[in-house]
Amino acid sequence: MNPNDYLSTIQAEVSRRLAAGESPDQLRQEILGRKGELTLILRSLSTLPLDERASLGQKANLVRDSLEVLLTAATGSQAVSTGDLPDITVPEYPVEHGTIHPISAMVDELVAIFEDLSFEVVEGNEIVSDRENFENLNMDKDHPARDGHDTFYIDPTTLLRTQTSAIQVNEMKKRMKTGQMPIRIIAPGKTYRRDSDATHSPMFHQLEGLLVDTQTTFSDLKGILAYVAQRLFGDDVETRFRTHFFPYTEPSAEVDIRWKNGNGEGKHMQWIEWFGCGMVHPKVLERAGINPKVYQGWAFGIGIERPIMVRHQVPDMRILFENSRHFLDQFGQNL
Repeated sequence: MNPNDYLSTIQAEVSRRLAAGESPDQLRQEILGRKGELTLILRSLSTLPLDERASLGQKANLVRDSLEVLLTAATGSQAVSTGDLPDITVPEYPVEHGTIHPISAMVDELVAIFEDLSFEVVEGNEIVSDRENFENLNMDKDHPARDGHDTFYIDPTTLLRTQTSAIQVNEMKKRMKTGQMPIRIIAPGKTYRRDSDATHSPMFHQLEGLLVDTQTTFSDLKGILAYVAQRLFGDDVETRFRTHFFPYTEPSAEVDIRWKNGNGEGKHMQWIEWFGCGMVHPKVLERAGINPKVYQGWAFGIGIERPIMVRHQVPDMRILFENSRHFLDQFGQNL
C-alpha cells in the first residue's frame, strides 16, 4: 500500500482493532514506535520529491496526532474497564485548613465598622521623615519620643514610624488642595517603637482615625468611639474618657473600657486603658494648610493588639507574633 492510501485508512484500522480488543500499548508500538509503520513513513519523506514531501508530511503529522489522542483515550478506558479504580472506601488524607490571623481579623472587623460610618480607608508609608512623624504633629525637638532609645532611626532624618498619625498632615494637605472636604479617613498599619514586654512589642499595629469638618465636636468623637466599643465588645461595655495630654490634640483624652463579668451579670471588671484621642491641635491643622478658625477635627489611634488581648484574654502580646500553631489553632474561624 502506498503512503497516501495508508494514511487515509490507518485511523479507521486502528479503531477497528481497538474495538476487537487489541492492546492500545501494542498498537502504539506497532504504528508509532521507533520501527512503527507511521514512523517509517515519516523517515522516508526525505527521499520524495519536494512538492510531494510537503503535502505528505503534513498529512502524516495530522494522522500521528489523531492516533495519539485515540490510543491515549483507549488506554484510559482500558484501565477503567479492568478495575484500575481508586478505592473510595479508603479514608481521605487529613486536610488542615489555615485561618485568618487574629490581628488581620481584628483589622478587618474595625475597618468594616468604620466603613459603615462612611470612613474611607487610606494607607501611609512605614518609613517616614522626622518631620512627618514628629514636627507635623507638634512634637518639638526635645520631645522624649524623638530619642534614639525610643525610636528606630534609619538615618538622622528618617525613621520607622512610631504612630500611624504620621499620615495626618500629608493626607490633609492633599485633600485640602483637591477640595476633598470634609475628611473622614482611617489608616490601619504597622508601627514601630523600641519597647518589648508583655503589653508592648517593637512592631505593633494601629488604626488611625481622622475627621475634619466645619462643624464637629468632642461629643461627636465620644459618640463614635462608644459605638465602636459596643460593636466590638457588646452592649454591656462601658467607656470612660480621662483627661490626658498629646502634643497633636487639644483637648486630649485616654479611652478606658470595662464590662460585667459573665453574661452581663455580676460586678464590673476593672477599667482597662484602650487608646488615646482628642481634637486635632490648631497648629497641626495649620501645617496642613487648613484654617483652624473654619475647620475643626478630631483624631484617635486604636491599638489593634489590645482589643484582641481583652476579648480573648491573651496574657502576653508577644504570643501574637510567635506564629505558634498551638496558639493560633485555638481561634479557628470564630474570631
